[in-house]
Amino acid sequence: MKYILLFTGCIIALLFESFAQGEDNIWLFGKNYSLDFSQNPPLLRDDRYINNTLIANTSSTLMPNNEHFYDFAQAVADENGQLLFIVKKHVYRNTGLGYTVPAPNIFDRNEEPIAGTEFLSPSDMEEDRPIIVPDPNDPNRYYIFHVRNGGLLYCLFDISLNNGRGDIVPGQKNVLHYGYNTLVGRSMVTVQGCDGVWLILRHKVANQFLSFKVDANGLASVPVISEIGSMANGEYAYLNEFVASPDGKQIALVKVKVDHLNQAGGVELFDFERCNGKLKNSRLFETGQLTYGVGFSPDGSKIYVAYSDSNPVLTPMAFWWRDHNLYQFHLSVNDLTAIVNSKTLIFTNPYVQQDLPFCPLTAPYLGSIRSGKDGKLYFTNGAPRVCSGTGGVGMALHVINSPNLPGLACNPSINAIFNSVNGMSTGNRSSSRTNLPYPLVSAPTTGPDTQFNQSVSLAVCFKNDTILKAPQNTSCLLWSTGSTDTQIVVNASGRYWLRYVIGCDVIVDSFDVNFTELPKVELVQYGCNGYIQFSAGEIGAEPFGLSLHNSLGGKIYESASQSLHSVYNLTEGFYNVKLTSGVGCDSTILVELKAYPAATIIVTPASAEIRFGEEVILQADGGDSYIWTPATGLSSRIEQIVVAKPTESMRYEVVGVNPYGCRDSAVVLVDVVYDKTIRLPNAFTPNGDGLNDFFEVPAGAFTIRRFEIYNRYGQLVFYAKENEHRWDGRFKGADCPADVYYYNLIIDFPDQTNELLKGDVTLLR
Repeated sequence: MKYILLFTGCIIALLFESFAQGEDNIWLFGKNYSLDFSQNPPLLRDDRYINNTLIANTSSTLMPNNEHFYDFAQAVADENGQLLFIVKKHVYRNTGLGYTVPAPNIFDRNEEPIAGTEFLSPSDMEEDRPIIVPDPNDPNRYYIFHVRNGGLLYCLFDISLNNGRGDIVPGQKNVLHYGYNTLVGRSMVTVQGCDGVWLILRHKVANQFLSFKVDANGLASVPVISEIGSMANGEYAYLNEFVASPDGKQIALVKVKVDHLNQAGGVELFDFERCNGKLKNSRLFETGQLTYGVGFSPDGSKIYVAYSDSNPVLTPMAFWWRDHNLYQFHLSVNDLTAIVNSKTLIFTNPYVQQDLPFCPLTAPYLGSIRSGKDGKLYFTNGAPRVCSGTGGVGMALHVINSPNLPGLACNPSINAIFNSVNGMSTGNRSSSRTNLPYPLVSAPTTGPDTQFNQSVSLAVCFKNDTILKAPQNTSCLLWSTGSTDTQIVVNASGRYWLRYVIGCDVIVDSFDVNFTELPKVELVQYGCNGYIQFSAGEIGAEPFGLSLHNSLGGKIYESASQSLHSVYNLTEGFYNVKLTSGVGCDSTILVELKAYPAATIIVTPASAEIRFGEEVILQADGGDSYIWTPATGLSSRIEQIVVAKPTESMRYEVVGVNPYGCRDSAVVLVDVVYDKTIRLPNAFTPNGDGLNDFFEVPAGAFTIRRFEIYNRYGQLVFYAKENEHRWDGRFKGADCPADVYYYNLIIDFPDQTNELLKGDVTLLR
């Protein structure tokens, strides 16, 4: 039977990651380059803000090194897109002291450093990249997370302090939140949860991702742990990218292969449950490739991956010369093979002539990929300063205009954004990628809605259990049984409920399950062939209807309503059993009747002939127990070996039972032979001398039915009573005279025959 669960109610549209109006409008990258999404198309600024004026158009001197040299930056604006502050991760301060001199990490809205905001020594943060999470409890406060020596630290920054320039809250600087030597510091990602923000990091040793929640209750002290990951643990320590889809439902990371460390790398996808911070469903592909960049399309249906591919012409001559290509994969297909097969080349990064002696050709790395508010994808071309007079574009931004569309329909624009004031000619490092900032992810402004659907009634007919399933594409499942699986097995009537989340809407479904129990029917039943008993149900159980059909469809039995059905004397084979109940349930099951080994009984001898009064030994074989019938003339009725001494011919039958209870019978004929010759004397002398005193019938295997003696006048002088078999020559107490007398004798034999004997006898005195 099929059971279909119907769910009522509206399916709420999927929630996408939402930001406040303008807080994430400004992207900083390179050396104070920025992209401002307050305008459409976004405005590229090449230097720094001073009252919204480019420094190149003022008389100011060049920016000092303590502001200029940094790897990564993240800017925070107000809801109108006006800059509030900047967090920078420094490379170094050019003071001649190398990495030893800390520099401020936070800059105010005028891009002036805020004293005392040094997070760590630059060398301590070499592999780290700070990330900002707005405090859901206070619009003026922001968590600034970074990793030092494998430990998660944060500073709590308050924009209302320091006369509105902002400052770190006293006592909230470099707070160790999670122990040292546990986390990978170079890759973090934030995802908007259903009632807060998730900060996700990779464990340094265990095969785990850790999700820290920031919500109205503050920063959670205990992370949500996801035991997942398809690569070796060591590969996660040096991820090239770690990103989330704009809707927060997918996580992707990319790792370049490292042959000498035996690291195959690849692209790994995960599903992310925004309601509970869990990563699930790892899918690893494109292993053994030089993959180093990854990004999602705005609708999450496509993923874009940057590769360092061999150039068939130039790579053999110079191992460092490789093409940098961007490929697209379809994530809307169901299986991993289809995702891999959808791989499509979108474009190859242009070569440039680098500003070095002899102006050599350089193949730049593509920068990190990020989705803009306008629905386009942005990433830098990674180009360094180019030689003057050679033409070409230095560092610029590529744009994919329609990233949700498949293949080249995504409409890539090469070097689409370029500032001619200084050509954006300098990257943040001359030998590595130029990365765009992390997205600024805020907690949702409203909490999840809860929807209670109408209860579904489910009748379960003639089954001991049934399966309740959750709808597809749901998360954060919780059944009334406590299970969090996608389905549960229930075996008792009652109400069950399921709580789950679609997007961030909480939905509760309930099920009223009513079991009509399957009657007790053994699918294989045994018996002696021809005597097999089929049974279904049990005394005292709920009555049900049953009809029994043989393999040819013939109906053998039918009864409308009984607790126990029994059908006897069946042969082995398959039978269809149709069950019905008063509540409309019906089901047909196939039952096999199997026969035990048959009994074969034989008797030795098979027949016998004996004289009357003799005996014969009869022996039965083939069973464990026996019964002989009839009992006449037998020494026992239940022994295997019996002595037969019949007085007449007998047909004996023995029934034997084998160890399985199956029976068989055998017959033996014992023929009794009789001597019917009867010799009567022709004279006797009843004188009391003890010799020949009586006229008598000799003993034999017969019964005297009638014995009469008459004198010559026809008078009856003797009549046998109670089987008397002799006459003493007297009549009415007196001696009869010597004479000739006549007799009539009727003899009955055991073989049901009789004989009439007539003659005369002489009485002598």
